[in-house]
Amino acid sequence: MSVNLYRVSDLDDLKDILKEKIRVLKDVSSIDIVFLDDNNRHIPPSTPIQPLVDSRTARSPLVVRYPISNSSIVANLSFSSKTNKCEIPHSSGAWFILQNEVMEKFKIDLPRITPNVFNERTLDLNVHIKGRKSFGDWTFREVADEIYNNNFDQLNKIPKFRIEDLPELRPQISEKEIEKLIGQLKDKVSVFGGSLSINEATMREYISIFITAAVKHIHQYKDSTTTLYVKSELDGSRGYGNSDYKIEIQEVPVLINRIKNQDAVKSVAQSLVKVYTAAERLSRKRKREEQENSGFSPPVLFGIVTTGFEWRFIRWSGALQLPKVEITDTIYWNGIDQQAKKVVSHIARLLQAQVDILKDEKNNNVGDEARDGKRHRKK
Repeated sequence: MSVNLYRVSDLDDLKDILKEKIRVLKDVSSIDIVFLDDNNRHIPPSTPIQPLVDSRTARSPLVVRYPISNSSIVANLSFSSKTNKCEIPHSSGAWFILQNEVMEKFKIDLPRITPNVFNERTLDLNVHIKGRKSFGDWTFREVADEIYNNNFDQLNKIPKFRIEDLPELRPQISEKEIEKLIGQLKDKVSVFGGSLSINEATMREYISIFITAAVKHIHQYKDSTTTLYVKSELDGSRGYGNSDYKIEIQEVPVLINRIKNQDAVKSVAQSLVKVYTAAERLSRKRKREEQENSGFSPPVLFGIVTTGFEWRFIRWSGALQLPKVEITDTIYWNGIDQQAKKVVSHIARLLQAQVDILKDEKNNNVGDEARDGKRHRKK
């Protein structure tokens, strides 16, 4: 943006220019537009413009602060064992104001922080938004109450479904594929000292072998868009964070999460929030596509919760306001070849079900469009 300095004698004049040139400032009152230097010190509006032009640089800019709305932000603060609270304006400078509030509220404690080798005293701030938090902060009870409308209150009260009731896998995973899978699993067991211990490193290794084999089978025989991702980021109205793995089929995710700290209940709760978040994303995408008279999103999503040795499968359906969730009983792999075959076949069967759902939904949309076309021609 360029400004004709002949039209500007001081910062008060500059406000009018900014309101003309910058759309977000159009309806902002001039009195609410504030100028600051790079040290957050207020610069009076009567300040002549030319000296500022001569002294301001990219490293020492003129800062413009303005209100975003007439509401305020209430921040609940905690540091060490102390708590506090502040209310700040909802403005373009909100984060800087919040930083200063934190420094002011807890200044008596800050000298206790030991400087690092660069003589910096580091303060980490965690920001929590009410009703929306990290996936790891959700408890099972909260998930059931706040997202799934109290449809269950314990893990064993979630309605069950069976992978065996899904359409049979076609083609079946071949004996050659199974032999390769079992060989890889046995190699891992061997290099890990022959024990099936549960820790983060071994879980990732075993999980990766199973899901890679299943994804490869579905990619080859069912849907070539089937792709595996590691550490996929999710962000929604209820939660944010990462899914340990994501299998995407036509941009529709099947989320896979490790059971952490051997806490299956907590890990299932996190997975239920993640699947809900994925459904939100697809719902937004569907609304955009419907405005263009095309596109679809599936009425069913799947998730997997596992340690690599224990596997449970989640099926999500319904609407965001009235979600329905089901879960399978646990199936196990304890180093036995037949169990390994069952696990990988279950994963592939679930992925095939997602492919079939997408195909059916797409065919239904094509049929609807054809019927609409016929009606228009008759008119």
